[in-house]
Amino acid sequence: MILTSPENYLTLTRAVHQTWASRCDQHFFISEPSQENMTNEQKQFAKEISIAPIHDIKFGYDKLIQKMTLAFLFAYKNYFHNFDWFVKADDDTFIIVENLRDFLRKQDPSEPVTYGYNYKVIVSY
Repeated sequence: MILTSPENYLTLTRAVHQTWASRCDQHFFISEPSQENMTNEQKQFAKEISIAPIHDIKFGYDKLIQKMTLAFLFAYKNYFHNFDWFVKADDDTFIIVENLRDFLRKQDPSEPVTYGYNYKVIVSY
């Protein structure tokens, strides 16, 4: 699942879709369902990619936790029995899918675990 926004459809989202995401068993984008401020080109691209039909997502960086939580909930409800692993990425992420597959092949999918890195940097606004 790849978090994105309509303003990134023609740049970051397109690049992810055309590169590493196409090598995944399946992928879908999580985005705000806004059509009102989108150009025709953005609307056309949105029809070409798989965007999860989540309608409760709010705009803004302060809503990223909500967006991510809804993405995991969508994946759980719709794909839990289809896959051993789920990856959450952003539209500015690059994943070498073959290396990820190799790493996960050595892991136990029945163990509840999260892989990643928790940043300890605190940013004040």
